[in-house]
Amino acid sequence: MSPSSATSVLAKHRHGAFPKQAKYCAELQLVHGDLCGPITPPTPSGRRFFLLLVDDTTRFMWVAPSDQV
Repeated sequence: MSPSSATSVLAKHRHGAFPKQAKYCAELQLVHGDLCGPITPPTPSGRRFFLLLVDDTTRFMWVAPSDQV
């Protein structure tokens, strides 16, 4: 097998589907976080960073401005 065909086979590889139901069922049992920034242009108050938290069960989101991070 040539290197180019091996690359082609790997590029066509498919991953399994994501599970339809989460393993976590209680609120706030699994929370994802993402620190975002620096953003341009800054907000009107001059902030360039914010923290985003997402509850995996309810999909409720919290946004904390940079001075609270």
